[in-house]
Amino acid sequence: FSSPIYDMINRSLVPLAIPLLLFDSDLRRVLTDTGTLLLAFFLGAISTIVGTLAAYTILPLHRALGVHDGWRVGAALAARHI
Repeated sequence: FSSPIYDMINRSLVPLAIPLLLFDSDLRRVLTDTGTLLLAFFLGAISTIVGTLAAYTILPLHRALGVHDGWRVGAALAARHI
């Protein structure tokens, strides 16, 4: 939908809702309950970032797509896996 009210809600109220939902969360409990799953996620995320940076330097994406667009493709592919 295209409406000024929807635009105002999406621009101002939705970003405020995320911190308000996090105020009620207990981060110590989240860390203890997730255990090794959180560690595996961080290890996978860091490995994806390192692999993306290595592939960006090895593969000629910046030459094929232009100097300013190669990093965008690498970032999109990395974000898809995280």
